[in-house]
Amino acid sequence: MENQRIVAVDIGNSWFKSLISDQGALYEYQFPNAVALFDEEFYEEPYDEEDVLLEENIIVELNSPSITEKRQVYYARKSALKMKNVSLTSIHNQKVTEDRTYTLLFAMMAYHAIQTNPGETELDFTVDQLAVSLPTTQYKTKKDLFKNKLLGTHRIVFHKVPGIDAPKEIAVKLHIEDVIIGAEGACA
Repeated sequence: MENQRIVAVDIGNSWFKSLISDQGALYEYQFPNAVALFDEEFYEEPYDEEDVLLEENIIVELNSPSITEKRQVYYARKSALKMKNVSLTSIHNQKVTEDRTYTLLFAMMAYHAIQTNPGETELDFTVDQLAVSLPTTQYKTKKDLFKNKLLGTHRIVFHKVPGIDAPKEIAVKLHIEDVIIGAEGACA
C-alpha cells in the first residue's frame, strides 16, 4: 500500500471527519454536517478577496451518479453554517439516500485535492481506497448500495474560489477505485 491515497471518513451526525494518507503524508479534515443551497441573487462579493480563505467560502457543485439533484450548488463547511437556509442532519437520517452525504463526502476529498495541488484549476484525483462508516441501523441493509454509489468517477466544481481568475472555478474529477464500508465508529 506504499505511495497510495487512502481515505477514511467517519460520517457523523454533527461532523464528517477524515484521515487521509496521501503518498505517505497524513492529513485530517473536519466538515460540519451542514449544507445550504447557493443562490447567486443573494451572494455577497467579498470586499477584499485577499481576506477570504477557501475553507471559509466553499461553494460546491456535484455532478455524480450518486445524487438525485444534479447540478445543484451548495455552500459547505463553515460557509453553510452562516446561511439562513442551512440544512442540518435530522434525527434518524438515512445517510445512504441523502444527497448531502455525497455532497459533503466528495467535497471533502476534492478540497484535499485542491489543498495538495495549489494553483491547479482542473484536477484528476484518484482515491485508491475509501473507508467509510454507516450507522449500525443502516449497515446490514444498505452497505452494498452505499458502496456502489461511492465507487467510480464524480465531478466536483468549486465556485467563487478566492484568488483565481474568472470564472473563479476549480474542477476536480474524483476517481474512487475501492470502497470499504464499516459499522459506525470503526473506520476513522
